[in-house]
Amino acid sequence: MLDETTIRNYIKRYREKGIEGLIEDNYQGKIPFLNEEQIQELDEHLSQKVYTTIKEIREYIKKRFGIYYSLEGVRKLLHKMGYVYKKTKQIPAKADKEKQERFMEKYKFLKASKSEEDQIYFVDAVHVIHNSMPSYGWIKISSLVAIFVEEFSLFNNVNI
Repeated sequence: MLDETTIRNYIKRYREKGIEGLIEDNYQGKIPFLNEEQIQELDEHLSQKVYTTIKEIREYIKKRFGIYYSLEGVRKLLHKMGYVYKKTKQIPAKADKEKQERFMEKYKFLKASKSEEDQIYFVDAVHVIHNSMPSYGWIKISSLVAIFVEEFSLFNNVNI
């Protein structure tokens, strides 16, 4: 449905410029609050620091650039910049890549050489983790943010 003001505007444009007046569209869209240089600076900052809430990012923008965004405005800006709200990954700090590769070779050999009735069981001890736990944050969609953790155990590990 069109309101009366819109119809009057169309009639006026038709009388002044004919069909061409109805066809032309001078809409330019909203001018963004941050310029390209500021957006690039924000992108660099966000690649160095993970924020868990839009409010925190809004406060950073306000403090750094003196520009106020609504929460929805910040969310739209982040999506436009390629950021999503996703979970960080936990990676063992003392992971030994060579040891892991040797284990995978042995595992693949074991898996290939067992009969169909045989089953493979994995047994692991419980480890107390005393470091940061993974959480959600605003992270570039193509990026992986890792939290390195070390395990702490009051007991000696027993491998069976």
